[in-house]
Amino acid sequence: MQALVQKYGQGHVLVVGGKDRKSAHVAQGYGFQKISTPDDILAWNPSVWPFSRPSSSSNPSQDYSQVPIDAILMFHDSWNWGRDLQVIIDLLLSKERVMGRYTAGTNGQSLPLYFSNPDI
Repeated sequence: MQALVQKYGQGHVLVVGGKDRKSAHVAQGYGFQKISTPDDILAWNPSVWPFSRPSSSSNPSQDYSQVPIDAILMFHDSWNWGRDLQVIIDLLLSKERVMGRYTAGTNGQSLPLYFSNPDI
C-alpha cells in the first residue's frame, strides 16, 4: 500500500478493514492525506447500511454525495463485512466515484480497488 502513496497520497482514499480507525492511522502514517472509512460514510448517511450504527470514532467530515473517492484500499479483513461490501459496491457502481450517483449501464470500472492480501 505504501507504494500507492505516490499516486494517491494527495487524493481521497477509502480505507477499508481493521478495527475502528486503525487501518486509517496506518494509511496516514504511510503518507495518505485524505482518508475516509466505511464507518465515516455510515455516519454521514445511516441508510447506506441500516443494520449497524457508526462507531464513536467515525469522522463524517465530507458530503460523500459531492466528494469523489480516488481509490479504495483494503488494508485488512473487515470487522463489518456487510457494511463494507455495501459501501464498496455502491462506490464501484457509482457515477463520478461518489455515493448515491449510480450508473445505468456498465462502462467498466472507473474506481481502482486494491487489496493488501490476495486472500481477502
